[in-house]
Amino acid sequence: MKIAILANRLDATDGWSRYAFDLANNLKIAGHQVLCLVNKKSAVDLEQLVVFDNPLAYLVNLWRIFSTGRKVNSLLTKFQPDIIHVVTEPYANCLLGAPFSRAKIVITVHGTYAYSPALLKSFWKHSLASFMAKLVYKKVDLVIAVSSFTKNYLLSKIHSSKLESKIRVVNNGVDLSSFPLGDLIPKENKIKKIIFVGGLKSGKGILEALAGLSYYKNDFSDQFQFNIIGQAEPGTPYYNILEKFIAEHDLARQVVFHGRVSHEALLAAYQEADLFLMSSLNIDNKWLEGFGLVYLEANSQGVPCIGSRESGAVDAILDGETGYLVEARNPIDIAEKINLVLNKRTIKAEDCIAWAKKNSIKHKIAEIIVLYEQNNK
Repeated sequence: MKIAILANRLDATDGWSRYAFDLANNLKIAGHQVLCLVNKKSAVDLEQLVVFDNPLAYLVNLWRIFSTGRKVNSLLTKFQPDIIHVVTEPYANCLLGAPFSRAKIVITVHGTYAYSPALLKSFWKHSLASFMAKLVYKKVDLVIAVSSFTKNYLLSKIHSSKLESKIRVVNNGVDLSSFPLGDLIPKENKIKKIIFVGGLKSGKGILEALAGLSYYKNDFSDQFQFNIIGQAEPGTPYYNILEKFIAEHDLARQVVFHGRVSHEALLAAYQEADLFLMSSLNIDNKWLEGFGLVYLEANSQGVPCIGSRESGAVDAILDGETGYLVEARNPIDIAEKINLVLNKRTIKAEDCIAWAKKNSIKHKIAEIIVLYEQNNK
């Protein structure tokens, strides 16, 4: 098949680009012809054409939407794809008004931008974005949701039996060539290593994780280190809030900010960790964690995970088998689950590794190809 992918970029530095790269690369490996229309070229061996601006420029800017849409239409008319797969949700607006009578249109919805009108405060912008969202979901042939959580979120915003009939859940998959399955050698860290990987923003629930760790320190043990990996900007409001909490709760010896690290350093951090902790939040039912691929990355190294019930972690974590689901705003619940993992050792490394293997990107791409074929008849 000939497949056109609409994405921000392919450098795998955020959720959109990670998904886009994994999708495009594995489709190419499977023998399909792939063309990626992007915002910025990445240093990967995939055919890329720069067409788009920043994704947020396409929420309600009609001039931008239709001017870019004409370029997209021209390029796809030449390419003649069987499938047009929108990975970065706001770019789907550029397909409004374009014919594409031959191609089937697929969109993957990840989380927050599954329904972008929720992010807009202005009545007129919200109304326009809502109108366009309904048109987009009417036009597409297939909606792939990365979790049942994201599916339910979208359907809570657009009540439509026709839309529901188009949605299929295909969870995110971990690239086992980048994260080779770990060994089963027991870790004997005297100072237990807890890891977080992601952007330092309120929706990731870092403050809530720290609150849980404070309870854990007071009620169970102070023998741990919380390693926060991800781009950190000292002086920003949220960073200052975290620093203040750390100081007020005497956690300075236990918390380390590492900033963004290389892939090799990230893999080593996973391999050394005893626990992965990310208690993501659903903020005002519009900012949300749609899945959390990092849970599977940690599982691939035999590391148990703790995630939030108010996020896509409900699909990413097998509660009681590969980790635990918690109430993110309940620090006692978080502390108790940390104790189960670190001290009671209730989660087995082999179960975590088996779950990651079951959810490899190759298996997920195979599921997506089947959906392509079913919709391309």
